[in-house]
Amino acid sequence: MVSIPEDTESFLFGTLLGGFFGYFLGYNKQGWNEVIKKFEERITHLKYYKVIVPFGFFQKDSNAQIIYRESLNAHLLGLPNASLPLVIRVLELALKEKYKEVEKEVPSKWELFDLIDWSEKHNLSVCQ
Repeated sequence: MVSIPEDTESFLFGTLLGGFFGYFLGYNKQGWNEVIKKFEERITHLKYYKVIVPFGFFQKDSNAQIIYRESLNAHLLGLPNASLPLVIRVLELALKEKYKEVEKEVPSKWELFDLIDWSEKHNLSVCQ
């Protein structure tokens, strides 16, 4: 099961409650059931696939947590094209941080593909 950070959980509940209040007040009645259904499907997918949240990395770089949260929100609200570049950016930041930690130097002019190859070669995980 996916463990959702408290900040994200409060956002999700706020989003759902805000929508429910709008629904009960008569705003946005058309199509609201479909929105709720899709939102719940996306949360279920995240839980089913046991998405790993890199909490260890978030302690090292709080900006990555903000980017990751935005990506999660975009995905849950039905904007997959917006969530993908954000997750890729978090991966790149995490791999650069891991490179600095292991190699004791800043990666110079390395692209994401190079960092992925480097991490596979060293059998590393960015979540630790």
